[in-house]
Amino acid sequence: MKRRICYMFVAAILPLMLFLSAHVSHALVLNVPQIFQEQSQWCWAGCSEATIHYYRCGENVPAQCDMANFARINNGWGVDDCCVNPGGAICNQPNSMYGTPGSFQAILQNWGVNSVGRDYALSQATVTSEINALRPFEIRWGWDGGGRAFFSWSWHRWQHGSLHGPRERIPNRRL
Repeated sequence: MKRRICYMFVAAILPLMLFLSAHVSHALVLNVPQIFQEQSQWCWAGCSEATIHYYRCGENVPAQCDMANFARINNGWGVDDCCVNPGGAICNQPNSMYGTPGSFQAILQNWGVNSVGRDYALSQATVTSEINALRPFEIRWGWDGGGRAFFSWSWHRWQHGSLHGPRERIPNRRL
């Protein structure tokens, strides 16, 4: 009796699993490279580099320290060269997503990538629309007690996605 129930279960689940795997295999995945951040507070620079790399097909991609210098100068962080002293207190800072002259959005726009900041969660329809239009997007992920991180989103299928984390300890994750 138990074997019969097991066979019925497998017979019912197997076609469903095959159907789902066939659909997942046709998911759209954009060719956004995973770029690791070069300093502990530069998740924004790693994601910026990946996004600029995607749009420029790897040509003339600025170094993360150049993006940090842009942010430093435009946000008024102080006087230091982020390519000479990238880990110093002036250069190794978190950055804003948008709304400041040296923000993540301003960096992208400075290097020719149009960007729109939104202060709300994107709907599944918007996520699907952006990926279908071949536009990866960045998300800010914050948590209770402080802290945040930026990630590139470049894949969709139903309610799943792929996070390209710019930190070595945050590998790509499918959600």
